[in-house]
Amino acid sequence: MTQLTALYFPETDVSTETVTQELLLFEKIFFYQAVEGDETASSATGENLCSGYPPVPFGKDLDRFKTLLRDLKGHEDEFYGGQLSSMHSSENRGEKTVTGLITSITGTKESTENEKKAYEALWQSRLLLKLAEIMTKEEQELQDELTALSRKEELLFDTLKGDQELAKTLTPPTSHPKTPPVRPEIILKAWGHLFLADTQETPWVLTTADPEYGEILFETSESLSQQRPLRLCRIPLPDTTGMDSDTYITNRNNFRKEGKETLEVFGNLLEKTAQQGQQDNTIKDWAGMAADLTRLLATSDTWDQSSMRPPTSPQPHLELYLCSHPLHTLIAHFCRFKGEINSKNQPAHAIIAVKSSKKIQCG
Repeated sequence: MTQLTALYFPETDVSTETVTQELLLFEKIFFYQAVEGDETASSATGENLCSGYPPVPFGKDLDRFKTLLRDLKGHEDEFYGGQLSSMHSSENRGEKTVTGLITSITGTKESTENEKKAYEALWQSRLLLKLAEIMTKEEQELQDELTALSRKEELLFDTLKGDQELAKTLTPPTSHPKTPPVRPEIILKAWGHLFLADTQETPWVLTTADPEYGEILFETSESLSQQRPLRLCRIPLPDTTGMDSDTYITNRNNFRKEGKETLEVFGNLLEKTAQQGQQDNTIKDWAGMAADLTRLLATSDTWDQSSMRPPTSPQPHLELYLCSHPLHTLIAHFCRFKGEINSKNQPAHAIIAVKSSKKIQCG
């Protein structure tokens, strides 16, 4: 059996710590980097279990890209809206659109209209993903500060509410909902352009920890085939939080050695399903597979079952979905891509793995 790997999407900054649970079932996880040699991206850690690479390297244009990125920093809203009218750089003054700015910095190319559009789309996509990566980090830092502040508010509230008169004037601490800095559809479209331009043979399983991105592709699949993707299985995942890197790697290796036979059957069945699609025995086969994997994860001596998450904390599951079309067809349809598509030897049916704490309704 070939190694079962997965391509993480659409984030461009992923570390092993992000995908410890997924790596129990996959040999290795890859992800795209917006820029080659990117020091801010979390490169492979541990035993090279999670590895990033740029599907469309800039090469000699890397310095130009960094120049453009610096000019755009602080003007993200204008970039996402396609307008840069508020930019005051003398070098870029007069440029009103992202396309115009890219052209002014990269220079014009002797090419067809379609080639120019594809060239500009890739520049915009990589810029957007890189800016989103930076904004997400800044948003997370702010969220951490707000969380710390909320904890202080809660302690103060608990301390002061014993005073009956003062308690009447107190209001409970407010929560700070986390909102993504960029709309998921925009991020996924940018990532999709990189996927379609990638000439390497990418893993044929997509995986994400954000159900919203999975749902976007499910809707795309439904628009093509008039039916929802089939959920093959829903596998409860053990708690891997709090482990240091060495402990996790040791436990993971022991688990995969202990469950080698079951994991091989899992990989073979997944590959067969991706190639053949839904057959008469597909649902039955996957019901048995889900039971075997659930039993393996629940009874393994590798994980301390007594230290699992608190009862009030939702348990994450890995949900596997079968789509009616190959992955490159789904991505091209979502991106409204009109150019030539490189199938990259993808199987006839896309497999999408979504880590979720709540059930997604599919057919």
